[in-house]
Amino acid sequence: MKRFVIILICLFSTFREQAQLTDSLQVQLARKWVNSKVYALKLAALMPEENYDFRASPEDMTFRDFDVQSFFTQTNAFSVHSGLV
Repeated sequence: MKRFVIILICLFSTFREQAQLTDSLQVQLARKWVNSKVYALKLAALMPEENYDFRASPEDMTFRDFDVQSFFTQTNAFSVHSGLV
């Protein structure tokens, strides 16, 4: 009986750990979306307003263009993968 209880405990803990490791895609994307949003807001706050039109070379986007493109790209990707679109 003792052996049976130990086996049940091991199986239960294994299934519980597996369930935690396999969050749904929506949960994973939501977590990444929040992290990405926080990072983007920190990055935007660190760039002085007068440098938003900075361009490393004539072919590159400005910081403002890059910021806007990143926002729309992330929003679109999250919407598609979360089933909102």
